[in-house]
Amino acid sequence: MAQAEGVLRSGGRLKVLWSVKGEDLKFVEYVLDRIQGLAGVTRLFVTGRLRDSEEGLIGEIKAAGASVERRRIEQGDVKEAASGKRKYFLCTGPAMLKTLNEWLDGEEVAWEDFAY
Repeated sequence: MAQAEGVLRSGGRLKVLWSVKGEDLKFVEYVLDRIQGLAGVTRLFVTGRLRDSEEGLIGEIKAAGASVERRRIEQGDVKEAASGKRKYFLCTGPAMLKTLNEWLDGEEVAWEDFAY
Protein backbone atom coordinates (compact mmCIF):
# COMPACT_ATOMS: atom_id res chain seq x y z
CA MET A 1 0.00 0.00 0.00
CA ALA A 2 2.96 2.29 0.52
CA GLN A 3 3.43 2.71 -3.23
CA ALA A 4 -0.26 2.76 -4.20
CA GLU A 5 -0.79 6.50 -3.94
CA GLY A 6 2.19 7.29 -6.17
CA VAL A 7 1.24 4.67 -8.75
CA LEU A 8 -2.34 5.93 -8.89
CA ARG A 9 -1.25 9.57 -9.11
CA SER A 10 1.16 8.84 -11.97
CA GLY A 11 -1.57 7.12 -13.97
CA GLY A 12 -0.02 3.69 -13.57
CA ARG A 13 -2.28 0.68 -13.87
CA LEU A 14 -2.95 -0.97 -10.57
CA LYS A 15 -5.25 -3.76 -9.40
CA VAL A 16 -5.37 -4.64 -5.72
CA LEU A 17 -6.53 -8.04 -4.48
CA TRP A 18 -6.82 -7.86 -0.71
CA SER A 19 -7.81 -10.73 1.55
CA VAL A 20 -8.76 -9.98 5.17
CA LYS A 21 -10.66 -11.41 8.09
CA GLY A 22 -13.92 -9.65 8.87
CA GLU A 23 -12.43 -8.31 12.09
CA ASP A 24 -9.90 -6.28 10.04
CA LEU A 25 -12.44 -4.36 7.95
CA LYS A 26 -12.01 -1.17 9.99
CA PHE A 27 -8.36 -1.08 8.86
CA VAL A 28 -9.40 -1.64 5.24
CA GLU A 29 -11.83 1.27 5.49
CA TYR A 30 -9.09 3.46 6.98
CA VAL A 31 -6.62 2.66 4.18
CA LEU A 32 -9.18 3.11 1.39
CA ASP A 33 -10.26 6.47 2.85
CA ARG A 34 -6.66 7.61 3.12
CA ILE A 35 -5.46 6.74 -0.41
CA GLN A 36 -7.44 8.55 -3.10
CA GLY A 37 -8.56 6.23 -5.90
CA LEU A 38 -7.51 2.99 -4.19
CA ALA A 39 -11.05 1.75 -3.53
CA GLY A 40 -11.85 1.85 -7.24
CA VAL A 41 -9.05 -0.60 -8.07
CA THR A 42 -9.54 -2.89 -5.08
CA ARG A 43 -11.20 -6.29 -4.98
CA LEU A 44 -11.59 -7.31 -1.34
CA PHE A 45 -11.93 -10.90 -0.14
CA VAL A 46 -13.47 -11.13 3.33
CA THR A 47 -13.29 -14.31 5.41
CA GLY A 48 -14.69 -15.33 8.77
CA ARG A 49 -17.85 -14.45 10.60
CA LEU A 50 -19.02 -10.87 10.47
CA ARG A 51 -20.64 -8.90 13.27
CA ASP A 52 -23.31 -6.32 12.50
CA SER A 53 -20.75 -3.51 12.66
CA GLU A 54 -18.59 -5.30 10.09
CA GLU A 55 -21.60 -5.79 7.80
CA GLY A 56 -22.01 -2.02 7.87
CA LEU A 57 -18.35 -1.53 6.98
CA ILE A 58 -18.77 -3.76 3.93
CA GLY A 59 -21.52 -1.42 2.74
CA GLU A 60 -19.26 1.60 3.23
CA ILE A 61 -16.35 -0.09 1.45
CA LYS A 62 -18.59 -0.96 -1.51
CA ALA A 63 -19.95 2.60 -1.59
CA ALA A 64 -16.35 3.86 -1.80
CA GLY A 65 -15.91 1.85 -5.01
CA ALA A 66 -14.30 -1.44 -3.98
CA SER A 67 -15.77 -4.78 -4.94
CA VAL A 68 -16.25 -7.24 -2.09
CA GLU A 69 -16.28 -11.04 -2.14
CA ARG A 70 -17.22 -13.02 0.98
CA ARG A 71 -14.87 -15.93 0.46
CA ARG A 72 -11.22 -16.89 0.30
CA ILE A 73 -9.15 -15.71 -2.62
CA GLU A 74 -8.53 -18.42 -5.22
CA GLN A 75 -5.96 -19.03 -7.94
CA GLY A 76 -8.42 -17.98 -10.63
CA ASP A 77 -8.90 -14.61 -8.94
CA VAL A 78 -5.18 -13.93 -9.07
CA LYS A 79 -4.73 -15.06 -12.67
CA GLU A 80 -7.90 -13.29 -13.85
CA ALA A 81 -6.70 -9.96 -12.45
CA ALA A 82 -3.85 -9.79 -14.95
CA SER A 83 -3.88 -8.73 -18.56
CA GLY A 84 -0.85 -8.08 -20.73
CA LYS A 85 2.50 -7.34 -19.13
CA ARG A 86 2.17 -7.50 -15.37
CA LYS A 87 4.11 -7.55 -12.14
CA TYR A 88 2.82 -8.90 -8.87
CA PHE A 89 3.76 -7.48 -5.48
CA LEU A 90 2.77 -9.71 -2.58
CA CYS A 91 2.46 -8.80 1.09
CA THR A 92 1.36 -11.78 3.14
CA GLY A 93 2.30 -14.40 5.69
CA PRO A 94 4.58 -17.33 4.89
CA ALA A 95 1.91 -19.94 4.09
CA MET A 96 -0.02 -17.74 1.66
CA LEU A 97 3.22 -16.43 0.16
CA LYS A 98 4.20 -20.00 -0.72
CA THR A 99 0.79 -20.65 -2.29
CA LEU A 100 0.82 -17.41 -4.29
CA ASN A 101 4.33 -18.06 -5.59
CA GLU A 102 3.17 -21.48 -6.79
CA TRP A 103 0.13 -19.94 -8.50
CA LEU A 104 2.30 -17.27 -10.13
CA ASP A 105 5.10 -19.52 -11.37
CA GLY A 106 6.67 -17.84 -14.41
CA GLU A 107 5.31 -14.37 -13.57
CA GLU A 108 7.34 -11.38 -12.37
CA VAL A 109 6.86 -11.39 -8.59
CA ALA A 110 8.23 -9.29 -5.73
CA TRP A 111 7.17 -9.85 -2.15
CA GLU A 112 7.40 -9.03 1.50
CA ASP A 113 7.09 -11.81 4.04
CA PHE A 114 5.14 -11.15 7.25
CA ALA A 115 7.08 -13.81 9.19
CA TYR A 116 7.76 -11.72 12.26
